[in-house]
Amino acid sequence: MTVVEIDAVYVKPFTTNTLIITPGQTTNVLLSADSSPGRYFIGARAFMDAPIAVDNKTAMAILQYKGVPNTTIPITPKLPVRNDTELVTSYNKKLRSLNSAEFPANVPLTVDRKLFYTIGLGQNACPTCLNGTKLTASLNNISFVMPKIGLLQAHYYNIKGVFRTDFPDRPPKAFNYTGVPLTANLRTTMGTRLSRWHSIRRWSWCCRTPTC
Repeated sequence: MTVVEIDAVYVKPFTTNTLIITPGQTTNVLLSADSSPGRYFIGARAFMDAPIAVDNKTAMAILQYKGVPNTTIPITPKLPVRNDTELVTSYNKKLRSLNSAEFPANVPLTVDRKLFYTIGLGQNACPTCLNGTKLTASLNNISFVMPKIGLLQAHYYNIKGVFRTDFPDRPPKAFNYTGVPLTANLRTTMGTRLSRWHSIRRWSWCCRTPTC
């Protein structure tokens, strides 16, 4: 597979046999069907390198070459281990701006706003869950609520009430961001909140990681 775009932004193309996709993220890839004609499983599983129990189910789809009968047994890929941090880090290091003459990477050279984001897990009350709590992924202690209307659609057509533009530039309450225990800052709030970069007229799709 050749990755060419992530979240509607072109990237320098790179080849890979494993995609890393976070909740709410989109990725466009070019698939080269250059293997022997047959039926192949495409597998997906959750990545988690923290000592936290997660739903570890594996999803499977079948890529089938034209003319190959359905009775052919699909070939199963060897999936990465659940906590393969090295693979994820290596994948993320390949993400580069396209930065070509046709698509220049013009970035602001002066800093007029400072943003400080914390990424982590929260623990909120859940009467129907085991032990009465559930884990929630969050940015600055805010966990994303999926809207019924697309964010870009609401922005383009000026549809009110879909999202708020008051995502905080830093955590509302300071805590030990890198220390232990992990329970230092568990409570999160829920919301569809975005941060707007006024100076360059772009939107930062912050806090889009949904509840785990």
